[in-house]
Amino acid sequence: MLTSEERDDPWTVEPSLESLLPKHRSGTIDRPIYFRHTDTPDGHVIKQFPDGSRQLVRFVGLEEQVVKHFL
Repeated sequence: MLTSEERDDPWTVEPSLESLLPKHRSGTIDRPIYFRHTDTPDGHVIKQFPDGSRQLVRFVGLEEQVVKHFL
């Protein structure tokens, strides 16, 4: 089984294409992002905070429940 760091493929953008990337919107830097990998359990998502820490979470109704803290 791969760790999350082994699954994350680093990538770079060629300088000539950098202007095509979406610009940073103010107020979004402090918000976590939610995503899934192909091996993320059904009904769960990964929540990544701006500092890089991650949690495995699930939603029950509108309530977010932390299943596992990634250290």
